[in-house]
Amino acid sequence: MSAATEKHLLLVGAGHAHLFVLERLANLPHMRPKVTVISPDVFQYYSGMLPGWLAGHYATGDIRLNVQALAEAAGAQFIADRVVAIDADRKMVRLSSGAEITADVLSFDIGSETEKDSLKACGDLLLPVKPLERFQEEWHAAVERAVQAGRLRLVVVGGGAAGVELAMAAQHALKDKVAELSVSLVTGKNGYLKGHVAGVHRRVRNNLERLSIEVLPHRAEGSARGVMLDDGREITADVVIAATGARSPELTWTSGLSLDDAGFIKVGPTHQSVSHVDIFAAGDISGRSDPRIQKSGVHAVRAGPVLAHNLLVALGVIDQPLKAYEPRNHVLYLLACGEKYAVASWGWFHVEGRWVWTWKDWIDRRFITRFSRSLVCNKAQTMADERA
Repeated sequence: MSAATEKHLLLVGAGHAHLFVLERLANLPHMRPKVTVISPDVFQYYSGMLPGWLAGHYATGDIRLNVQALAEAAGAQFIADRVVAIDADRKMVRLSSGAEITADVLSFDIGSETEKDSLKACGDLLLPVKPLERFQEEWHAAVERAVQAGRLRLVVVGGGAAGVELAMAAQHALKDKVAELSVSLVTGKNGYLKGHVAGVHRRVRNNLERLSIEVLPHRAEGSARGVMLDDGREITADVVIAATGARSPELTWTSGLSLDDAGFIKVGPTHQSVSHVDIFAAGDISGRSDPRIQKSGVHAVRAGPVLAHNLLVALGVIDQPLKAYEPRNHVLYLLACGEKYAVASWGWFHVEGRWVWTWKDWIDRRFITRFSRSLVCNKAQTMADERA
């Protein structure tokens, strides 16, 4: 056994970037290193398909991957548990069960939490977008209550792509199920889709108006009956969806890792921690100083193959230099508009139509199929090896 295979890799979280790591491990042509995957849920949900799921275009099984099966296909041990503490100096994590796990190389892809402090007064009315599995369960329950009552007053707080898409998806899904339906989108003072060009705003505004979604460019605070706007108005609600941006989980603050100003793990272009060379991070949990990198699943997906390469280098499996993830100047956004219709935004370029939805659907399904196929192919190879 080589020295490389004696090293232990710990993958904390099953975000999009770690899927690429598991795929690479599953396809190694020689002996694999010891790998452990920790995730609180067996399934990983693809966030890009959440609006389509909420609109009724996808079943739950269409938008998720079985992480435990992917881990096993990669020869990794899977632990269904939640990390509650990190000790970077010891390269150790503590689980909610009390168990402590150390490794030679650690990688974090645990996403972020929804920033909801200003909405806490909503109490049981509040439905944060993350974690996705909980959001789905609670949304199902909210829809059942609305159908029985024949009424739903929904307020979506958040002017980013998630807030805009979820507002339109909810309206489309419920317009024929609930007799009295109102959907309001509270965007904050800066309005919605900050950073997109005026043409994209116009296209999205037209779709919001077509769906009779009220847009409120105000800051909102939670209240027992809904939300209170900064102009003194109270908007009553049965459900308040929080799509209010990313917040770092508390466990990073006591980890000993170098963090950015928002509490995310500070990494360089190789997604290696700037303070601990054997620790990596990708996705929302990571923080880079490059202004082109926002909290977006697009960057987690594109950084995935780079992270996979760099982890194998850190383990000594391959003898090559670390690679840098260099983001493109413009990110392609395909914004779902409730029905099977979408707006494309890429820098100054923008277009819309049903064909854009078809394009988005093809990209999203290809992502799910890619990793499902990796699992199937690896199982077939394992069976062939056993027969040989």
